[in-house]
Amino acid sequence: MPRGLADSPGPRTDRPPATGIRRQVPNLLSVTRLVILPVVLYLVTLPAAWAPWAAAGLMILSMAFDGLDGLLARRWNAVTEFGKVIDPVADKICIGAAAVMLVIYRGFPLWLTVVVLGRDVLILLGGCLLRRRRRETPMSNYAGKAAAFVIGATLVVYTLRTGYLWLETALSWLCAVLMAASLAIYLYRYFRLIREKGAGSASTGGDHGGEGR
Repeated sequence: MPRGLADSPGPRTDRPPATGIRRQVPNLLSVTRLVILPVVLYLVTLPAAWAPWAAAGLMILSMAFDGLDGLLARRWNAVTEFGKVIDPVADKICIGAAAVMLVIYRGFPLWLTVVVLGRDVLILLGGCLLRRRRRETPMSNYAGKAAAFVIGATLVVYTLRTGYLWLETALSWLCAVLMAASLAIYLYRYFRLIREKGAGSASTGGDHGGEGR
């Protein structure tokens, strides 16, 4: 599997770590997405003609913040442990909540919502296990970000009720494919890191044994 797809985008190591407000800006953008979410969910429930457009606009703003927080974190070398957690968590909460609400009010496919939520639960469980075993928080990867973008676009299309069935169907299946691909890549990374942990432990044990002899 291409290493570029499986690995996480890293910070600019040629620059000193960001300090002060720069270090917190990416995290503030992630938190802002969570603040926007209740407003989006409320707008989806309104019957007014302007409400879907307002909801879609806020969704697009949230997607822009999602791309910007990672870009700034890498460019400014402002990747933090909190940021590694809040960014993917914000992705999953925003996408999952919006999908459930759109199933109720906009005819969003229930099967796709199950796929999205199921993948996110597996990734969160894997991340928790990895953190316990390696004391390491995995970052989002490029495939996961691409999947989140396409899912966001699909949510916007359903929010606007465009009436283009072919577009809704195409985006839904593209989402499913990207969901499966991002999950496969995450599992690949997860087991690779576990193997590296096991190899590291074995190597350490062997060194200690050699000293004892």
